[in-house]
This record gives sequence, structure tokens and C-alpha cells, in this order.
Amino acid sequence: MAQFKEIMALRLNNRSYSYIAAALGCSNRDIARVQTVIDDHNITPDSFTQLPPAFFDETFTDQRGRRSMSYDQPNFQALAKKLTDDKHLTRHKLWMDYLAAPSADGLLKYQYSQFCDGLAEYLKANDLVDVVEHEPGQEFYVDWAGDKITIYDQATGRVGFKASLFIGVCP
Repeated sequence: MAQFKEIMALRLNNRSYSYIAAALGCSNRDIARVQTVIDDHNITPDSFTQLPPAFFDETFTDQRGRRSMSYDQPNFQALAKKLTDDKHLTRHKLWMDYLAAPSADGLLKYQYSQFCDGLAEYLKANDLVDVVEHEPGQEFYVDWAGDKITIYDQATGRVGFKASLFIGVCP
């Protein structure tokens, strides 16, 4: 982060941009930003000595790490409960419902990737997901996939029977 107090002291002593940039290793943009503050607040060499340290913290804040709260925040707790209660519910369906719900004036909706990231972060923070430790090829995981599927008799075109589909994974 630039040394705004030192830049201001040098600018008030009528030092050039190139001198300040070389002496402090800062950019011309930082120097111009300080010059704008000097002009806007009518800072003189005498008033500079009276400035409290908080002035620099408040005037030259770094906005990079601050997340804008202008987004409609989903209720991730309720969404996690819905996911556990309904085995057919997908994250995409939750996101579509989130988009369809009205939001307060001026609030934007998250895109799908940010929505999923937020939900995954909530699930991880509340210990609702777990990583399974395993040795490769030692175990075979089997799970049933969805509802039973209908098998039709090709000769008659009628329903022959319902079958369960299972998935097997050897991690």
C-alpha cells in the first residue's frame, strides 16, 4: 500500500511526481490521488502537521477486499434444509427459485456460480458435508439413482416392469 502521508509531505514541499515516485516507489496514480485530496481539503503545510492519523486511514481506504452488499443474500440455512428434505431438488432448481423471488429495490441476484459457491461455503462451514478418506481401488461405492425407471416391452409397447438403476464407483 502506498505511503500516503509521506507522499503528501513531499507534494506540500513542491516535489515533482517523478521525484516522489523514485523516492518512495509509488505510482503516479497514487501521487495524483494525494494531490486531489490536498486540493479538495485545502491542506497546507501548516494544516498538514495538525492532521490526525485517522484522517489517512479514512481518506485512503483500500476497497479491494470489501465485498459489495448490493446483492440479494439467499437464506442458505433454509436452502440446505430443502436439499436434505427433497432428494429430487437440485442446486440449479434452488437458484432458479432464488432468481424468481422478488428482491428489495436495487439489489442484484447472484449468478449461478456465485450462488453455488455461497451454498457450498455454508455447507462446509456448518459441517454438512464430509470428505471420505479412501485408498484408490480398495472400495466400491454403490448407490441407487433416483426413482425406478419404466421398462417397456418392445413387442407390445406396454409397461413390462419398473427397474431400479444403480451407480457403482470405484474411487
